[in-house]
Amino acid sequence: MSSESRISVSSVLDLIGTVAVVCSMLLLAFNVSRSSKIMAASNENFLYEMHEEMFADEATEVTLAEVMWRAESGLDLSPVQEHQLKMHLRREVNMWEIAYYRSLDGLMADGAWEDWDRAFAGSITQRLPKRFWDSMKFAYGEDFAVHVDEQYADGSE
Repeated sequence: MSSESRISVSSVLDLIGTVAVVCSMLLLAFNVSRSSKIMAASNENFLYEMHEEMFADEATEVTLAEVMWRAESGLDLSPVQEHQLKMHLRREVNMWEIAYYRSLDGLMADGAWEDWDRAFAGSITQRLPKRFWDSMKFAYGEDFAVHVDEQYADGSE
Protein backbone atom coordinates (compact mmCIF):
# COMPACT_ATOMS: atom_id res chain seq x y z
CA MET A 1 0.00 0.00 0.00
CA SER A 2 1.43 3.35 -0.96
CA SER A 3 1.93 6.05 1.60
CA GLU A 4 -0.70 8.21 -0.11
CA SER A 5 -3.38 5.54 0.28
CA ARG A 6 -2.36 4.98 3.92
CA ILE A 7 -2.79 8.72 4.55
CA SER A 8 -6.13 8.66 2.79
CA VAL A 9 -7.35 5.64 4.82
CA SER A 10 -6.06 7.31 7.99
CA SER A 11 -7.90 10.53 7.12
CA VAL A 12 -11.13 8.63 6.48
CA LEU A 13 -10.80 6.77 9.78
CA ASP A 14 -10.12 10.07 11.59
CA LEU A 15 -13.21 11.57 9.99
CA ILE A 16 -15.34 8.55 10.98
CA GLY A 17 -14.01 8.79 14.54
CA THR A 18 -14.82 12.49 14.71
CA VAL A 19 -18.35 11.92 13.41
CA ALA A 20 -18.83 9.13 15.96
CA VAL A 21 -17.71 11.41 18.81
CA VAL A 22 -20.05 14.20 17.65
CA CYS A 23 -22.96 11.74 17.39
CA SER A 24 -22.19 10.42 20.87
CA MET A 25 -22.17 13.96 22.27
CA LEU A 26 -25.51 14.76 20.61
CA LEU A 27 -27.02 11.56 21.97
CA LEU A 28 -25.68 12.37 25.45
CA ALA A 29 -27.17 15.88 25.29
CA PHE A 30 -30.53 14.46 24.22
CA ASN A 31 -30.50 11.91 27.05
CA VAL A 32 -29.57 14.54 29.66
CA SER A 33 -32.39 16.78 28.45
CA ARG A 34 -34.84 13.88 28.51
CA SER A 35 -33.67 12.81 31.99
CA SER A 36 -34.19 16.35 33.27
CA LYS A 37 -37.77 16.35 32.00
CA ILE A 38 -38.41 12.96 33.57
CA MET A 39 -36.94 14.16 36.89
CA ALA A 40 -39.12 17.29 36.82
CA ALA A 41 -42.23 15.21 36.17
CA SER A 42 -41.27 12.79 38.91
CA ASN A 43 -40.82 15.63 41.40
CA GLU A 44 -44.21 17.09 40.57
CA ASN A 45 -45.89 13.68 40.83
CA PHE A 46 -44.25 13.22 44.24
CA LEU A 47 -45.65 16.55 45.43
CA TYR A 48 -49.13 15.78 44.08
CA GLU A 49 -49.15 12.39 45.80
CA MET A 50 -48.04 13.87 49.14
CA HIS A 51 -50.61 16.64 48.85
CA GLU A 52 -53.42 14.25 48.02
CA GLU A 53 -52.50 12.01 50.95
CA MET A 54 -52.58 14.97 53.30
CA PHE A 55 -55.97 16.16 52.10
CA ALA A 56 -57.32 12.61 52.23
CA ASP A 57 -56.31 12.51 55.90
CA GLU A 58 -58.20 15.76 56.51
CA ALA A 59 -61.29 14.31 54.86
CA THR A 60 -61.28 10.87 56.47
CA GLU A 61 -59.85 11.30 59.96
CA VAL A 62 -62.70 12.69 62.04
CA THR A 63 -60.61 14.23 64.80
CA LEU A 64 -58.27 15.89 62.31
CA ALA A 65 -61.21 17.15 60.27
CA GLU A 66 -62.63 18.73 63.41
CA VAL A 67 -59.30 20.35 64.28
CA MET A 68 -58.95 21.76 60.77
CA TRP A 69 -62.54 23.03 60.78
CA ARG A 70 -62.14 24.67 64.19
CA ALA A 71 -58.85 26.28 63.19
CA GLU A 72 -60.21 27.56 59.87
CA SER A 73 -63.32 28.89 61.66
CA GLY A 74 -61.19 30.80 64.15
CA LEU A 75 -62.46 28.75 67.10
CA ASP A 76 -60.30 27.97 70.10
CA LEU A 77 -58.27 24.77 70.07
CA SER A 78 -57.20 22.71 73.04
CA PRO A 79 -53.43 22.27 73.50
CA VAL A 80 -53.73 18.77 72.02
CA GLN A 81 -55.64 20.10 69.02
CA GLU A 82 -53.07 22.86 68.53
CA HIS A 83 -50.34 20.23 68.51
CA GLN A 84 -52.28 18.12 66.02
CA LEU A 85 -52.79 21.14 63.74
CA LYS A 86 -49.12 22.03 63.93
CA MET A 87 -47.93 18.48 63.18
CA HIS A 88 -50.40 18.04 60.34
CA LEU A 89 -49.48 21.32 58.66
CA ARG A 90 -45.79 20.59 59.18
CA ARG A 91 -46.26 17.95 56.48
CA GLU A 92 -47.32 20.68 54.07
CA VAL A 93 -44.39 22.87 55.09
CA ASN A 94 -42.11 19.89 54.43
CA MET A 95 -43.58 19.55 50.92
CA TRP A 96 -43.04 23.28 50.37
CA GLU A 97 -39.41 22.99 51.41
CA ILE A 98 -38.88 20.01 49.11
CA ALA A 99 -40.33 21.99 46.19
CA TYR A 100 -38.24 25.05 47.14
CA TYR A 101 -34.90 23.26 47.11
CA ARG A 102 -35.72 21.13 44.06
CA SER A 103 -36.59 24.30 42.18
CA LEU A 104 -33.25 25.84 43.15
CA ASP A 105 -31.54 22.71 41.83
CA GLY A 106 -33.42 23.06 38.52
CA LEU A 107 -35.36 19.84 39.12
CA MET A 108 -38.82 21.23 38.47
CA ALA A 109 -40.46 22.08 35.16
CA ASP A 110 -40.49 25.70 34.06
CA GLY A 111 -43.28 27.55 35.83
CA ALA A 112 -44.05 24.67 38.19
CA TRP A 113 -42.21 26.21 41.14
CA GLU A 114 -44.15 29.46 40.90
CA ASP A 115 -47.46 27.58 40.94
CA TRP A 116 -46.50 25.36 43.87
CA ASP A 117 -45.01 28.28 45.79
CA ARG A 118 -48.16 30.36 45.39
CA ALA A 119 -50.35 27.43 46.49
CA PHE A 120 -48.19 26.58 49.51
CA ALA A 121 -47.80 30.22 50.56
CA GLY A 122 -51.55 30.78 50.47
CA SER A 123 -52.35 27.58 52.30
CA ILE A 124 -49.68 27.73 54.98
CA THR A 125 -49.94 31.41 55.82
CA GLN A 126 -53.71 31.07 56.13
CA ARG A 127 -53.86 27.76 57.99
CA LEU A 128 -50.70 27.75 60.12
CA PRO A 129 -50.60 30.53 62.70
CA LYS A 130 -47.37 32.55 62.52
CA ARG A 131 -46.53 31.65 66.12
CA PHE A 132 -46.53 27.96 65.14
CA TRP A 133 -44.25 28.68 62.18
CA ASP A 134 -41.92 30.69 64.43
CA SER A 135 -41.71 27.76 66.86
CA MET A 136 -40.68 25.26 64.18
CA LYS A 137 -38.72 27.19 61.55
CA PHE A 138 -35.42 26.23 63.17
CA ALA A 139 -35.93 22.75 61.68
CA TYR A 140 -35.81 24.05 58.09
CA GLY A 141 -33.08 25.33 55.81
CA GLU A 142 -32.19 28.95 56.47
CA ASP A 143 -32.94 30.13 52.92
CA PHE A 144 -36.30 28.40 52.97
CA ALA A 145 -37.16 29.82 56.41
CA VAL A 146 -36.42 33.33 55.13
CA HIS A 147 -38.65 32.67 52.12
CA VAL A 148 -41.54 31.56 54.36
CA ASP A 149 -41.03 34.56 56.65
CA GLU A 150 -41.32 36.79 53.57
CA GLN A 151 -44.63 35.15 52.70
CA TYR A 152 -46.00 35.86 56.18
CA ALA A 153 -44.66 39.43 55.97
CA ASP A 154 -46.55 39.96 52.69
CA GLY A 155 -49.70 39.98 54.79
CA SER A 156 -50.94 36.54 53.92
CA GLU A 157 -51.99 35.75 57.47
